[in-house]
Amino acid sequence: MIIIDTCVLTEHQHTGPIWELLYALRTSGTQRVAIPEMVLVELLAQRERRYEAVLEKARNAYDALWKLQFSTSDGAELWPAVDRVHRHVEQWDALYRRTFEILPLTFEAAREGLWREAQRRKPAKASGKEGSRDSAIWMTVLEEAKRAPDRTVHFVTANSSDFGEKVLHPDLAAEVAEAGVTVKYVSDLNKILAEFAEERPLLHDDARLHAQVSASSTTLWVNQFVARVASGQFEASVVDFDDEAPFLEWVDFEQWVSRPAVEIIGWRDEVEYVAGDVSRLAATLQVFAAGFARRLNLWQSEALAAFAIDVRVVFGEDSLTALSVGNYRPVEDAEEESAVTIAERANTENRPPVDPDGDRRPFWSAAAGATTRSARAPLR
Repeated sequence: MIIIDTCVLTEHQHTGPIWELLYALRTSGTQRVAIPEMVLVELLAQRERRYEAVLEKARNAYDALWKLQFSTSDGAELWPAVDRVHRHVEQWDALYRRTFEILPLTFEAAREGLWREAQRRKPAKASGKEGSRDSAIWMTVLEEAKRAPDRTVHFVTANSSDFGEKVLHPDLAAEVAEAGVTVKYVSDLNKILAEFAEERPLLHDDARLHAQVSASSTTLWVNQFVARVASGQFEASVVDFDDEAPFLEWVDFEQWVSRPAVEIIGWRDEVEYVAGDVSRLAATLQVFAAGFARRLNLWQSEALAAFAIDVRVVFGEDSLTALSVGNYRPVEDAEEESAVTIAERANTENRPPVDPDGDRRPFWSAAAGATTRSARAPLR
């Protein structure tokens, strides 16, 4: 089992490759990969403070810049569309919970943490004013080790001042011995991960990956995914087959008015993760969607809309998980031929339904919008 401390994870950005490897290792079932609940609390608090600080600097700089403009507007409509603080924290929380098993903070561990701080007992500070959280984390590690004394717990931390320089502090090592458990003290996360999992290059046309991408379960999952992420307002290109370049202006749409045609038109950045005898394949799926939608303008006109979206996924034994999602984007040149074919099909087969009296039927929604085929992969 691997238990990771706060300081080891604070500098990793959400786009870093470490999260995929950790997720693949955990879901392989060969090693439990966990963080104490107190670590989760600390990580989210740090992410919130950092984001608030950067956002405040950006707002101040923007306000200062706008004051120099010859305009009576306050420029609010031009402010970048960045996430609010709570949304930023929610996304980190989802990433941590998806990647790690969360070890609950017990009452006993919390009480022991406060006691150790008052008693100035390791890993609390000698000043007696700090260390209750580190102590609670340590007690969580010990509690978990005691649940299976014959198992090795790898405790990964870079906090050498409190837990020990290169080796576990003698006081803490004595506690481990007294408990009759095995806790291996590790300061390098990459080193310990290399013992249990590895990343391997994967050919683009690997037969296993091709089978996963083309499976009916993946088709269903992609339809459900697009239904979820584009169930309300979204951005897309207006499609005009009479134009030499069919994918025209990039505009806002209010919602779909017909079921969109959704397909995977390619994949990239493929990789294989191996833990023991378990393999997990990952790739970025290039997904294209086209259908009729209502424009977000004064006239609320309907038009054939299309967008591409990149979804980073890991294929499990019987499931498919999205690790990250890109923004809606226009079709790239290399994708245009496939995109035109899908858009043409949407134009002929997926037109908005009309009631006998000539009125439009209710808008297409996420609940009604997925192609229905039996599948093994649930939407995650």
